[in-house]
Amino acid sequence: MSWPIHPTWQQAAQAFIDVSHERLLKEPKVLEELFKRGLTLSSIKKFVLGWNLEDLFVSRESWGLPHEIKENWVNLIKAATSISLSSSATSTSTFLSCE
Repeated sequence: MSWPIHPTWQQAAQAFIDVSHERLLKEPKVLEELFKRGLTLSSIKKFVLGWNLEDLFVSRESWGLPHEIKENWVNLIKAATSISLSSSATSTSTFLSCE
């Protein structure tokens, strides 16, 4: 099932993209890491890459979306919180290090 994109969502998404892009352009350490990985300033600007330093938790309603919690999402949260800490120690992730 598909819903039309709400204008409020489009505005909020564009604002997030704009702020994240401007933030990236003001972060020399992050830009340097991207340059080391082969990206150019031109490509960063052309594809409007951004940098979001913090987690953002905003309500669905503020983005013009209905408040809903799907049953499969509730089950996923329950499953994720029941995983033991010892199993998470074996997982690997790749992070962009700027230090």
